[in-house]
Amino acid sequence: MYKTIRIAETEIGLLYRDNVFQDVLTSGDKRRVAPLVSSTVVERIDLRPLPVRNARLDTLYLTRANVVRDHFAVADTGDTEVALVFADGKLVDLIGPGLRRFYAKELYDIEIRVIDAIADFEVPQALVAPLAKLNAGGLVRFVNLPASYVGLLYVDGEFQRQLAPGHYAFFDLGARVTTQLYDLRLQTLDVTGQEVLTKDRIGLRANVTAVFRVADPVKAASVTTDLQDYLYRELQFSLRQVIGTRTLEEVLGDKQGINEAIAGLLVPQLEDNG
Repeated sequence: MYKTIRIAETEIGLLYRDNVFQDVLTSGDKRRVAPLVSSTVVERIDLRPLPVRNARLDTLYLTRANVVRDHFAVADTGDTEVALVFADGKLVDLIGPGLRRFYAKELYDIEIRVIDAIADFEVPQALVAPLAKLNAGGLVRFVNLPASYVGLLYVDGEFQRQLAPGHYAFFDLGARVTTQLYDLRLQTLDVTGQEVLTKDRIGLRANVTAVFRVADPVKAASVTTDLQDYLYRELQFSLRQVIGTRTLEEVLGDKQGINEAIAGLLVPQLEDNG
């Protein structure tokens, strides 16, 4: 008793007898087999998914890699590598480290680019938008800098370079890549309700407002990781120091002088720190 096996245009078949691989059946193949004579199995594989996932295909690759490569492009990444997969010129997949994936050459024009994500961690600009559409956040860190911002790029805690406004992406294995963003526009910081003592030991509640701009982000980053907190503390300290050297009468009679004294204490220091 025979049966005829037909393979569709979007399939291949893996032919096994007694669990031993025999042949690959391709589109249009017709094969008459006698299932009662021996244990004959045909594993049909749908070639349309990107990637193709099939347990028998994975096993066959271990013993007949050349057979698999006749029909599939294989992405096989090392421990520090990622692979970009293109089908018919379009980015369709990003493969992480230590993985293997199969893509049907009979249906698509496949290109696989394997990248050392440690050495070449920055994604080319032309691929930033396509990678964002892939939802590749687990392997890629995206950075979007508006026109008024600048970014500082660090790898393993070491400063690399300054980023101009724009869109960036970085392969990020093990959270190696970090960025700090700075707004270069004028900003306002308020220190309100500060309990301070005058020189003649009279308590006051004082408020002070500062307008500042980041002039050198690299210098600023070397001083503090929290710019607002740093400025707040410095402004608070200067306010207490200046009022503490004046009597109540001097404070009430010379607010402009207090303003200039605080600026005189802060401005040289802040300029040195960016």
